[in-house]
Amino acid sequence: MHTTENPRITNLCHDPNHDYLTLVCSCCGQNLVVPKYCGNRFCPVCNNRRRKAVRAKLDYILSHIIVYKRTYLSHLVLTMASQDDPYQMTRQLVRAFRKLRQRKFWKKFMLGGAFVIEVTRSDSGYHVHMHVILHNYYCPQRLILKHWRKIVGRGGVFIKKIPKSAAAAYLTKYLAKPGEGVSSQIASDSMKNLRLFNVFGTFHHYVILMKKTPFPCPHCDKIAWQFIPQAVIYDVYT
Repeated sequence: MHTTENPRITNLCHDPNHDYLTLVCSCCGQNLVVPKYCGNRFCPVCNNRRRKAVRAKLDYILSHIIVYKRTYLSHLVLTMASQDDPYQMTRQLVRAFRKLRQRKFWKKFMLGGAFVIEVTRSDSGYHVHMHVILHNYYCPQRLILKHWRKIVGRGGVFIKKIPKSAAAAYLTKYLAKPGEGVSSQIASDSMKNLRLFNVFGTFHHYVILMKKTPFPCPHCDKIAWQFIPQAVIYDVYT
């Protein structure tokens, strides 16, 4: 019998202000308490499951990435000029990054990657940052900046090599909480209908290969979950 922790199902310390659901194993009666999604994508209770699931996905992808000669793993940060509407800014950022990936230089140097978006606020307004983990050949920062500014006008670029062992942590930490100066609800609303985590290039191939594995009851190893009070069978997947 195995008792590995599922990234989406954990017995959490209850937040009295949050709603929970209880699952029961119809084979042995073991209970699991899981948070009910509240609609706020940066809620610390709900987001705990998402962050662990994304970390598991990234770990799987990175375990299959071969950093061969003359290639690296890099952390790329893309920024835009500050504005007053974070909702529009996040969409502009996603569209701009899509255009950047369509450029010839990008296809020459970049193999694949994954990204998340961070929204922060200062006295000058809202700022959006795209944090990207790249598997790439060497590409000068000034070349990326040149093409990025042709797309967005004023904007910034930062890129550095990172060790493979640290790549997943670079992205998942931005899923754990909203950016500085921004409430969790504003951050959540600004990214409505956008994926908090996305992949492209060769990383997309490994996401397709990643199989969803059923989560067995840690007590009897069976997969026969029911909601309480509803008598509905609920198969839980990672």
